[in-house]
Amino acid sequence: MEKQSGVQVLIPKDVIGAVIGKGGSVLRDIIVESGATVSVLPRDGVGTTPNERVVVIGGETVERVSAFRAIHATADDEARAINDDSAFADAGPNAVVPLKILLRNEFVGIIIGKGGATIKKLSAESGTKISINQPEITPGPETLRIITAVGPAEGLALAFEQILSRVEDSKPSSQATLYGSVPFPSASSRRERNIILVLESMIGAVIGKGGINARTITEGSGAKIHIETRAEKEVRIAEEEGEESRGADERQVVIIGTAEQQFQAQRRVYELLMADDRSKSAQAQKDGRGSRRAPRRMKVHYPVSVAALGSVIGKGGAKIEEIASNSGAKLNLLRWTDEKPDDDVVVEIFGVLEETQAAQNLIRQVILERLLRQIPE
Repeated sequence: MEKQSGVQVLIPKDVIGAVIGKGGSVLRDIIVESGATVSVLPRDGVGTTPNERVVVIGGETVERVSAFRAIHATADDEARAINDDSAFADAGPNAVVPLKILLRNEFVGIIIGKGGATIKKLSAESGTKISINQPEITPGPETLRIITAVGPAEGLALAFEQILSRVEDSKPSSQATLYGSVPFPSASSRRERNIILVLESMIGAVIGKGGINARTITEGSGAKIHIETRAEKEVRIAEEEGEESRGADERQVVIIGTAEQQFQAQRRVYELLMADDRSKSAQAQKDGRGSRRAPRRMKVHYPVSVAALGSVIGKGGAKIEEIASNSGAKLNLLRWTDEKPDDDVVVEIFGVLEETQAAQNLIRQVILERLLRQIPE
């Protein structure tokens, strides 16, 4: 899933200074720790009220929720610090600062649901009281409405996450399904050497007892699979000493095969990771711990020859940006200080299964078109 547009929340203006911090220090810490993008709109920005400022939080859902938790905790602590305790005598376990989300009117029906069923369910599941303001004039699709939730801090974070999920699920998906749901349609027998980076804590799920899962991947896909050993990893990390830290907590799953074999093998690896996620979530739920997890993403290293690199990047980076946009994956070019002029350049691809497959297929399409242009008419 591609990076989502920012969600706007209202924060009381008398505590916004604490959220920003001296010289922006608190806001910078929140950005670094959450991975989200966070900005505070000007005092006259769209959506601001006489008593509130608009804070825009962007990124993946898990990043935005993390940022909201930090922002709200800071705002709530500041509100309590600058007011007399008696002012909050009736608050009980509830947070002093409520959750307020600005949402375009076109999405409000999704939150309310038929006969108010959805908003009642969201309130019950999060343990908060959720309401939506009614404008004085008939609202259009772009009219900003305020969704307010009152309750304990943890409940507000859960309500925030649930509302985001409802809205994002209602939006058109990226084109990942179009480009990444099937193998690349090529009759070529050219074999690729691609790498999936798997967290050390999850590599056992890919190997399986006695290596049974790894063998199943090979048999089901026709690709050759090599899972980096601990000794090989130590050598790799030692060779990369001095470089930016890459893969220190990951093991490489090397896949060699045609585009179709790559698709089948990578899909099987992803399914094993998903199964491991489900097992851990079930155990967490059984132990009474939270079991909500972000969608499983994986990291793929796709090598591109120096000759084809210009076509993949495009003028001013236009082509690789287009590939990222159409696939929904995050793309990054990895370079090493000791690389040779004719070394392949690795495109690091990060996303859910269909996004990583879409990105690879779109890169393959660019390379194929380049080769076809070189064939004499």
